[in-house]
Amino acid sequence: MKHKQLHNIPDSGFKVPKNYFERLDAHILTEIKLGELPQTPGFKTPKDYFSNFDKRLIEKVSEEKEVKVISLSRWKKTMASIAVAASLLLLFQVSFNNPEPVTFGTLKTASIEYFLQQEDYSNDDLVRLFSENELSTSDFIDYTVSEDIANEFIETVDIEDYILN
Repeated sequence: MKHKQLHNIPDSGFKVPKNYFERLDAHILTEIKLGELPQTPGFKTPKDYFSNFDKRLIEKVSEEKEVKVISLSRWKKTMASIAVAASLLLLFQVSFNNPEPVTFGTLKTASIEYFLQQEDYSNDDLVRLFSENELSTSDFIDYTVSEDIANEFIETVDIEDYILN
């Protein structure tokens, strides 16, 4: 080729792989780090270690060592007796330690009200729970409330809750 036509050559003849320059710095750093690693292995095996390895392995496996055996039957008997004693203790605790049976009379009114509020019962649901014999108008009409109890109720209860419902 002539020297005058060199600037007109569209292709230089050299090609670079795709993404070569984007990965070049990582490749150079990897080569540097590999060069810093020791070239000799750090572990050595004794001479003829693997030539008689099979024989030594079979000898160690075939050796019968006496092993201490713990009997579980005695342990089972102990646990069974502990379980029986615990259940008897629980039975006596529950049956003799409860002086009065749980009835609606022993429950506090506040705990019953709290339970009914948490369960979201409507008034219709509560009416269905009682029969006509259990509900009489005389129970509600003849019941008198002292003025102190009524004032205390009005002071402690948020009336807006009752108005909104």
